[in-house]
Amino acid sequence: MKFQTLFLALCGTGLTGCATATPSASSALVVTGVASETLGVLQPKLVSKQGQLELIGWVYKMVGGPSTAATHLDLVFLDGADRTLSVKTVQFEPRILRHARPPAGRGHYTFSLDALPPGTVRIEVRAHDAPDHSA
Repeated sequence: MKFQTLFLALCGTGLTGCATATPSASSALVVTGVASETLGVLQPKLVSKQGQLELIGWVYKMVGGPSTAATHLDLVFLDGADRTLSVKTVQFEPRILRHARPPAGRGHYTFSLDALPPGTVRIEVRAHDAPDHSA
């Protein structure tokens, strides 16, 4: 049995408790970006750096959009039924993107995936145009 198949079977049955993210498990994950009025999210990537799985990507200021100063990224971990398992907040750098043209209008983010919530099959990187989650 392939490791990926075993990994998904254990995650699906909830026997793992806290699944360790490994480079081979990353091929089973679907990762997408979701833009907001202020910020576009380019296709995120999963990479392995020194045996550690990382989610990396770029964002850009939308043309005519408001300031990016209050915008952040939410990493939403979803299961096979699109239920939210966990949400992590990530900041991009630089915080204020002044132009819609590269390179000045682009920001970068990196997030280390130490452990995935059990049952994770998809990760969405969502731009959120508020300083917190009350909006």
